[in-house]
Amino acid sequence: MPTRWLTSSDLYPAETGLTLDDGLDELVTKVAAANPNTVVVLNNAEPVLMPWLDDVAAVLEMLYPNQEGGWATADLLLGNSVPQGRLPVTYPASLASTMTRNPDYPERVATESGNATFSEGLDIGYRWYVHTNTSVLFPFGYGLSYTSFEYSNPNFAAASPSQQQSPSGLNYEVSCSPDDADAVFSVSFKVTNTGSVKGVEVPQVYIGPPADAASTYPDAQFAAIALVGFANVELEAGASTSVSIGIREKQLSFYNVNTTSWEVAKGERPVYISKNAEDAVFSGHVQV
Repeated sequence: MPTRWLTSSDLYPAETGLTLDDGLDELVTKVAAANPNTVVVLNNAEPVLMPWLDDVAAVLEMLYPNQEGGWATADLLLGNSVPQGRLPVTYPASLASTMTRNPDYPERVATESGNATFSEGLDIGYRWYVHTNTSVLFPFGYGLSYTSFEYSNPNFAAASPSQQQSPSGLNYEVSCSPDDADAVFSVSFKVTNTGSVKGVEVPQVYIGPPADAASTYPDAQFAAIALVGFANVELEAGASTSVSIGIREKQLSFYNVNTTSWEVAKGERPVYISKNAEDAVFSGHVQV
């Protein structure tokens, strides 16, 4: 495929939103028709639509890899390195399926005042797509390796896991919490590389609201699911490892506007061990 440097206006023209401009979609389609073993490499800052997705062999999303991006791309395509990144945003199925074009939010498409009201509250990004059950092209947290993985032996326990990754690399605790509070509970499971080559898996843990949130916390908003932890697990072919992800108190809390303080949302809460925001492998409950 011929090399062409793109500008931001190429990728995101105002009149087409997330569509590649300047005939690039047509170019990919024609190349794929001539050679179905085509791999599309994307260097972009935001999601793009992929009308040609079913016609190509693979898509390598590099985002903006900067100075060493060429070497990194070559290593990934040649198999010298394995992909291990996960999407930090949701890739929509169409422009019409995005929040900005949703009829529930008419002020997003055009506004004369210059102001936009974000009335969805916490339901932004992947949370909005899950909340509205909107079909997507690729969900938040999605990513593939050159192998396959199997999850087993899930356990949801109200106990603190080991605090740091062990020297053997078998135990993990990764948290998005900004403080150093002890984990309130841990989620553990086993990951096995069931393929024939080394690979990297990124299991993710999401949590839902208390079952009685509407009556117990009527002034608070909770997302249907929220990412509370993840791990980066590298395994040789056929190898297995135990993974433990600690969930901290701050991640179970909401900001109480009445008391102007953080408060733990107590009750029975659903927990999901997932491969991405829309692919839960196991689910369980914890009592907070």
